[in-house]
Amino acid sequence: MKRFTMFLAMLAFLVAPLLTSQSLPRFERWLGADTAGIAVSAISTDVAMIVQYFGDEASATVAVAAGGDVTFQVDAAADDGFECPVSGDLGGIMDVSDGECDTFGEFVDLINADVNGDWKAVLVGALRTDSTDNTLITLSTADASAGEELLFDGTVTDQVNIVLSTKNAPRDLMSNGLIQQDPYGGIRIILQTMMMKLSNAGTNTEATLSCLERNYSGVTASETVTNLTTLIGTTTGAWATFNDADWGTFGFIGCKHGAMHVRIVDDGAGNVTAAVVQAHALEMEIP
Repeated sequence: MKRFTMFLAMLAFLVAPLLTSQSLPRFERWLGADTAGIAVSAISTDVAMIVQYFGDEASATVAVAAGGDVTFQVDAAADDGFECPVSGDLGGIMDVSDGECDTFGEFVDLINADVNGDWKAVLVGALRTDSTDNTLITLSTADASAGEELLFDGTVTDQVNIVLSTKNAPRDLMSNGLIQQDPYGGIRIILQTMMMKLSNAGTNTEATLSCLERNYSGVTASETVTNLTTLIGTTTGAWATFNDADWGTFGFIGCKHGAMHVRIVDDGAGNVTAAVVQAHALEMEIP
């Protein structure tokens, strides 16, 4: 928090002489910015997606089996609103190795096409083109009425995926049975510093920073991912720190529209066994 305070104080000092009646409202929005930092302290704790049940039944659960297949139940019985692959009566089981739902985009689209309209799903760290096959970590039967986060299995993906935004909780992305059509619309993200460390047998840890926009207004959701840069860290297992010295002339890097997606990967053949990521950013609203 001290670093953010110092950053804003320096910004105020540098910009104050340049303020005019036209620029003042924009400067005030900077001062009202929210912190959009995130910390990951262990492997397989980063959120791939969120599912939530909005129907009228008393019980609704979701479970992830070894290998990533997902089962949806309502009142302890198979949900009859969707499945993958579709075969006869719908049974609420998603076989993520099947070509109909082996990407996260296909996966969430099938859930959101639930014939009963009871289930909704949104992506967080997963991108639409990412594979679902053997990607999610196992999850015992969990209540989905308030929204349930499905996590990556980092020992399989050898990745950590985070989204820098204050709008990643179920209540921010879905409410009253509806998905926010443009969940990251109207925001701008400025990344200040990032530290990362993965434990594996690889040579380097790399981080790809991208701007992320999503739209759920149609039958099939859409997504725009705009690459900003790829950062090469130090030897795997050591801290790699990035700050204003790495962002170029202006001392910061950010997304003019939308959230910032950060994908950290290890180039080794072995599985990642530990991960620590800390990112500090500001989020401001665009009028």
